[in-house]
Amino acid sequence: MDLTTVLSSGLLAVIINVIGVFWLKERLKQSIKHEYDRELEQLKKDLEFDLNRKKKLYEGKLSQYKKYYALMDGYSQKSRKALFEGFQTGVVGLLQNPSEENTAKYIQQILALQGDVSDLFLTFKTEINGLRLEAGEGLLLLLDKYVEKLELAQGKTVNFLNWMN
Repeated sequence: MDLTTVLSSGLLAVIINVIGVFWLKERLKQSIKHEYDRELEQLKKDLEFDLNRKKKLYEGKLSQYKKYYALMDGYSQKSRKALFEGFQTGVVGLLQNPSEENTAKYIQQILALQGDVSDLFLTFKTEINGLRLEAGEGLLLLLDKYVEKLELAQGKTVNFLNWMN
């Protein structure tokens, strides 16, 4: 074997080894990059799914809260309207004609009014209990205070109607 052949064979082997090492390194880099890209894409999908789920949950809670706030306003308006209209009609009728028949009619109206206001209150309280299932701790405390004050107002309304009778 001649020296040129050995040197060229050695040089060729070195070149092939160098190219092979660089090629293997590049393949390994690409494989790792592909794996990271795949995991990153899966992570993005999971985060987007979680974000959409939370968004729908909060949208549902928002619509529920809006419903209950409207319910609170409606309860206050309905009970005030029923109380004042019923009381005013009864008192005016009684003052115009204070007969026994009008007095009995007035007492019946007040008792019916008391029942109507109590029904509105119980319906409202039942609806509020549905909100408790969704509410956070802070809102629960506020709801408890609100219902406590409503019960106090309801009791005073009943006492007033009884006193009027």
